[in-house]
This record gives sequence, C-alpha cells and structure tokens, in this order.
Amino acid sequence: MTLVHVTGGQVIEASSIILAIDWGFGKDSPDNRELVAYARAHGFLVDKGFGPGVLIVTSDKVYLLPGSLRSLMQRLKQT
Repeated sequence: MTLVHVTGGQVIEASSIILAIDWGFGKDSPDNRELVAYARAHGFLVDKGFGPGVLIVTSDKVYLLPGSLRSLMQRLKQT
C-alpha cells in the first residue's frame, strides 16, 4: 500500500485514486457538480474548503481539496 500526501492535510492510498480533476475547470460541468452534491448529501464528501483546486475521486470518498492538479500529479509520480 502506497500512501500519498495530497494537499489539505489528507493522505490517500495512491492505488485508490480513480479520478483527479482540476476543479477550476471541472466545476463548470453539471455532471461534476451533481457528483459533489450527491457525495455531500450522502456523507462521503471530504471538503477542506479554502477555495478547492482539485477534485479527487477514490473508491470510497470524494475530496475537494485546495492545491493544484499539477502538484498532486508530481506527488503521485514520486510514489
């Protein structure tokens, strides 16, 4: 199991990441907003606020975290 420190003080198992989206662009999609609303309503959204920069979907949670997709990708490459 390889853990990766993502932004917002979160540590996620790297192999559980299914999707990562730059939220600056992704928030314009109705499907992405619906996913976030569904996750929030059903209690599996982790929202660290601070003006989210990246949306990460794992096998069991949806994360809205500050930071950038680029920095997340760099951390994943280091694992």
